[in-house]
Amino acid sequence: MTEQTISKDPRYNLSYVIQETGIKADRLRAWERRYQLPQPQRTEGGHRLFSEYDIQTIKWLMARQNLHFGASGLTHGMFFFLLVGGLMRRDLQSMALLMIAFFMYGTMVLTIFPRDPQISFESHFFGAMGGVLAALLFRSYDPQPLKKVYSWDFESEEEEDPVIGDLWKKRLNEKDDNQPP
Repeated sequence: MTEQTISKDPRYNLSYVIQETGIKADRLRAWERRYQLPQPQRTEGGHRLFSEYDIQTIKWLMARQNLHFGASGLTHGMFFFLLVGGLMRRDLQSMALLMIAFFMYGTMVLTIFPRDPQISFESHFFGAMGGVLAALLFRSYDPQPLKKVYSWDFESEEEEDPVIGDLWKKRLNEKDDNQPP
């Protein structure tokens, strides 16, 4: 396996870097002041000279913003995980939390489709798909909430009520007899 080396010899001026990378000169100067990136060498006259390594670093920093997986893609993944997981779980507490989250962040559903070229819909879309996939894959690991059991769950319908007795059965039978065939 051969390792490709990028030259660090400073030989390109600012206008070449601007043409090659598409970055504006003021942004490049701001990066140099704030982050010390890139660190071009200077000529005796004070002009910047950039290396191939500097140019590649700038290109990496200027990569199209929707080709990275940022925090917005992660938040979409979490939201869709909670959305699908809450729907599959079907208990009152999960549904209540789901409705609150959907009320607050429901517009996230719209941002998984392309609308603005400056917004990384790809990251949002694949974050959402990752959340849905994770909810489907991990559904068996989520313990179901305990179902409350009430005393009337153990009573059978055939038992007589001590107050009404058999009266309700007679009235049902009378209604069935009065209906035409």
